[in-house]
Amino acid sequence: MENLKRIEWVDYYKAIAILLVVIGHATGRFNGVIYQFHVAAFFFISGYLSGIEKKSYDQVIVLKFFNLLLPYIFYCVCGVSLFAILQHYNVLKFISAWGTIPSWTENIKHIFSTMYCDWLGATWFLTSLFFAYILSKICLLLDKNRAGVVYILSVLFLYNMGYYYHNMGINPVYFGGIAQYCIIQLYFSAGHLYRRWGDRVKKDNKKIILLLIVINITLFAIFKKKGLVMDLASTSVNTPIKDMVIAGNGICFLICISKLLERIRFDKIKEGMRYIGKNTFGILIYHFFGFKIASLMLSAFGVCGWQVISLLCPPAELADVWWPLYLVISVAFSMLIWHLTTKIQVIKFMSGLDNDRYKKIYKKYEDIIQ
Repeated sequence: MENLKRIEWVDYYKAIAILLVVIGHATGRFNGVIYQFHVAAFFFISGYLSGIEKKSYDQVIVLKFFNLLLPYIFYCVCGVSLFAILQHYNVLKFISAWGTIPSWTENIKHIFSTMYCDWLGATWFLTSLFFAYILSKICLLLDKNRAGVVYILSVLFLYNMGYYYHNMGINPVYFGGIAQYCIIQLYFSAGHLYRRWGDRVKKDNKKIILLLIVINITLFAIFKKKGLVMDLASTSVNTPIKDMVIAGNGICFLICISKLLERIRFDKIKEGMRYIGKNTFGILIYHFFGFKIASLMLSAFGVCGWQVISLLCPPAELADVWWPLYLVISVAFSMLIWHLTTKIQVIKFMSGLDNDRYKKIYKKYEDIIQ
């Protein structure tokens, strides 16, 4: 029963986290708080769910290639190809986050050189998560899979090396690179440790949870006033200790809110949150497309020109007012498309969801190398 409840709060956690990501991409109004922790929060819960201690190093590489790198390549290539076709026939010109109109070949080059696809924005997370798995597993192997002192020291060493690389300018790409991978593996590994150690703690007291939430909100306000944010996407960071405190506060807040949701009786709301939590991957992939649908709807009512769909994110003057619409349309569109397309076997395989088939491939790989 306890395990089921853990899964329940994890779905709430993931739902809140992805909604914050979508809001943060739709409008900058709340980024003073959202950008304190939203990316670190996803690496943390990924580590929590990883079960990495049960997998061999080879399993991590092979299976996570299919779960993470394959969908990254598939969706990025499909995305830039679609936009290239629309641009070729002058249907629409798509403007990148840097204000340029890159060609198809330039976009393909970006996918593999910068680990970033301009038209799918958040897909950089998939490649970074892959390397977080690798680095965390290496640290575990150093500690013989015990997740003890050696593991923690290895994780902290890599974390601090990430800041060293960043400060020395040793980070070859904007989205990703050695500095980012060393930093994010700390949050992934923290999630893994929380699963192994935090789950042993007795059932959380409601009063303690409420007190922690009050403390978290107070710290959000203090950090916002001081202008402290941490954008792991572009490795925009402060100092190692500051960032641990900032991100840790946000992660603690999400855990507390999620565990509080377990106790409320609004079953319809909880059901909706669980559904969103189970479909975060689809929302991650498609929510920028959802923004374009919302922009088209607004243009149909004369609120804006239809040309705004050429932008990756809606312009501030539009989104700062209409962000609730962008949130609802984007999330609903993403989940619908994800639900429909992943029923197709080929797309399911390319989307990192066909675990039974990946395990069969890994088994064949094992037979070959033995």
